[in-house]
Amino acid sequence: MAEDNADDAAGTWLTIEDAASALGVKKAAIRSRIARKTLRVKPGKSQNDGRTRVWVLHSDVKDETGTGANADNDTDDGGDTIAGMMAALQSAHSAEIERLRSTHAEEIDRLQRSHEAELKRLAEANRGWLERLISSLRGQK
Repeated sequence: MAEDNADDAAGTWLTIEDAASALGVKKAAIRSRIARKTLRVKPGKSQNDGRTRVWVLHSDVKDETGTGANADNDTDDGGDTIAGMMAALQSAHSAEIERLRSTHAEEIDRLQRSHEAELKRLAEANRGWLERLISSLRGQK
C-alpha cells in the first residue's frame, strides 16, 4: 500500500497526467493504482484547480533506462527521466501562465477602454462648466 505519510518520503504531488508521464505509464495505469490504493491521493476538490493529485516517490520516477526503483508492471513502452518530468511540468506551467495572461490581458483591455470612455464622458460634461467659468473670469477684468 502507498506510504501513509507522504511527507516522510521524498516525492511530489503530481496531477494524474504528470504522474503518468513521470512514471512512464498511461493515465489508466495511474487510475488503476489509485483504485488499488498503491498511490496516495489528494482529491481534486481540495485543489484550487480541481484536479486530483497523487504522491509520486522520486525513487519511482523512471530513469534513463526506463526503470524506477519501485516500478510496477503496468508500464508503458518508454520511460521518462526526471528531466522529462520537469519538462512536462514546465510545459504545463507555461501553458497555465499563458492562459492566465490571456484572461487577464482581456480584462485589463476591457477596463482600460471603460476608463477611457468614462474620462471622455466626464471631460465632455465638465467642458461646459469650465467654459462658463473662464468666460465669467474674463468678464471681471
